[in-house]
Amino acid sequence: MDELFNDVEDVPDDAQDDLHEQDDVDMDFSQSANGDDAGGGDDDDDNDDDNDDDDNDDNDDDNEDNDEDMEDDNDEDNDQEEENDDDEEMEEDDEEDDDSEQPTQDVKMEGTEASEGQPESVSADTESGEANEDAKESTRTSANGDTAHEPSQPRPRVDSTSSPRQEQQFSPRQSYRVKAQLASNFDIIPSVAIPYAGQCQSLAFTSGPKWILTGGEDGFIRKYDFIQSIEGKSPLTMAQKHNLVDSITKAGVIVSYWENEQPVTTDELLKSHPKLKPSDLTSATASYEPKTSPVYALEAQKSGLWCLSGVQSGGISLYSMRHSEGQIQYYFRDAKSGGSATGHSDAVSVLKLNADQTQFLSGSWDKTVKLWDLNTGGNVMTFAGSTGQISSIQFRPQELDSFVMADPGGSDNNQNNDDVDSLFGSDDDEGEKGNEPKKEVPSSSSASYPNSQVFMSSSIDGTINIWDIRSPQAVLKLGVPNGTPPWCMSSTWSNDGYHVFAGRRNSTVEEFDLKMPHIKSVAGNSVPNVSKTLVFPKISGPVSTLATMPNENFLLCGSVDNIRLYNLKLYDDLAATGKKQATPFTIIPGHHGGVLSCLWVDDTGRFMVSASGNRGWGQSNYTETVIIYEIDFDV
Repeated sequence: MDELFNDVEDVPDDAQDDLHEQDDVDMDFSQSANGDDAGGGDDDDDNDDDNDDDDNDDNDDDNEDNDEDMEDDNDEDNDQEEENDDDEEMEEDDEEDDDSEQPTQDVKMEGTEASEGQPESVSADTESGEANEDAKESTRTSANGDTAHEPSQPRPRVDSTSSPRQEQQFSPRQSYRVKAQLASNFDIIPSVAIPYAGQCQSLAFTSGPKWILTGGEDGFIRKYDFIQSIEGKSPLTMAQKHNLVDSITKAGVIVSYWENEQPVTTDELLKSHPKLKPSDLTSATASYEPKTSPVYALEAQKSGLWCLSGVQSGGISLYSMRHSEGQIQYYFRDAKSGGSATGHSDAVSVLKLNADQTQFLSGSWDKTVKLWDLNTGGNVMTFAGSTGQISSIQFRPQELDSFVMADPGGSDNNQNNDDVDSLFGSDDDEGEKGNEPKKEVPSSSSASYPNSQVFMSSSIDGTINIWDIRSPQAVLKLGVPNGTPPWCMSSTWSNDGYHVFAGRRNSTVEEFDLKMPHIKSVAGNSVPNVSKTLVFPKISGPVSTLATMPNENFLLCGSVDNIRLYNLKLYDDLAATGKKQATPFTIIPGHHGGVLSCLWVDDTGRFMVSASGNRGWGQSNYTETVIIYEIDFDV
């Protein structure tokens, strides 16, 4: 205690008792010395000895009184220390209450400043904080021979700058997506080639992507390992590298394959084979050769448990992929099957799963779109009214931000819930848009998710329809503008969901603004409002595939000659100035000399895949190659 306070009055009790015993020993020694001297004197000194004895007795009494006074003082000091300890504990409790009431303010460690009205020793003790209090307790207990307690940990410091909502940790995929949204330039390099003996008509991907499924004109579904293909587990041979760019050195790693079988009923089998008898089907005497169908439509479950494949008769097969791979687990019957079948009557050309993967849309050459329930296997609704064979289906994208998204159990500030206003934008949206900056930095949690209530379909005759999934009739119909060939093999949404891009046969891409979808022509007729027309060289051929990048300023356009990355922001700048300063698109190496059937971009903007095929619509040139591209971007 004397080290903490430099006060002799705070010496421990045991040490003080030792000092008292030493004083008694000294006194006894002096008394014995005086007694020896008295024993050597004359008898005449007896009176003096008696007087000395009386004096010694008085001194002993005085010493005992002093000892009692010192013990009383020590008891008072101990009481004072206990009172100080109680005061300090009360101060700690008060400060803890203050901390709980004001968590966002700076809270200093206890005892950094002396409290008013406290003794000087208490102020000195509070300056050393909880650590000194623990040291004092350890010193006191060690003097008594007890085990000292370990010092307690100080309470965490609360910073006034810390936000009550701590920063969320995001996955690498989310970080990549944010970088891709802010990218100013993309470098797309082909690295993997999958040789194909014919046309590849469709592609499907699991999440990651982990697996890639390809559907060919030959009627086979092939499953490739996407990750091992990117890592170069199977290099290309010298013969396979022929006619490929130098950067392509890896081959696709195939895992398995199976036929896209057309299921046949017993009646159909007996009708097609008159010599067969029903008894032959139950024995091993009859042989059956499965009938395959070109794979014009393919869709995979995100975890790779099953996949959907369309057949030429109008039916849809559900194949298992993890267990009993390649076996049909359920068949969505076509209209030709008779009975209560409500399926398509012609080849299925498009398949699209909804966001929660409990339902899916199918488009067919019979000019209809159907909604199917995967839980019941039944047809929920048929969307009729298209004027041509369905060439593409896509759900409308929807930007969701976890920091600004309305509470699902509550309501947001926009009281106008009309479906048309939510699709084309209301007056309130126009006012809010005018107050927004031109470009916002996307948050790390923002991402595009499909809106399962609104979707778009395009037909091969060039028309585009916008549908509400709750109504069998189209909400909006966009016809073919004047001077545009009646053809559309691919269409896609913009990232914000307010524009639609359509590829045309005359080497152009048209953009439609859904907030003002129609305008009045000179003759007074209502015609589609084409807000932009992206023009490519005439020699490039029809634009058969379109895909948007995570950055809203870039659009991928696939033609017969090449794939081009179009800079929409540069297009706006050129349109504003009226002077051609630079070419608004970049040619991507890899694909050349064939019509494209599919063009897919990873949602993080790291990979792109292209496939070549005519999808049954008469184009004869194709490249017999599926190419995987790796994408680098600058922020």
